[in-house]
Amino acid sequence: MVWKKLSSDWIKLLKKYQPKILIISTNYLPSFIKTKLNQENLKWYWIERDGAIQWIPNQGIKPLFNNQEEDS
Repeated sequence: MVWKKLSSDWIKLLKKYQPKILIISTNYLPSFIKTKLNQENLKWYWIERDGAIQWIPNQGIKPLFNNQEEDS
């Protein structure tokens, strides 16, 4: 299945680059990828869930309308 390959590729990239924040722009994000992102203790935003994302000086990256729900 393509998503399993994507998941293993993402895991490799996360370990290699160790980002502090991810912004994901896709219509569908499998739950096992969400779980993995949460396990990696990363701050991540999904455009489909969070909507527009903005950068605010001295605050960093935030959802535009600040109505982000936490994914479990």
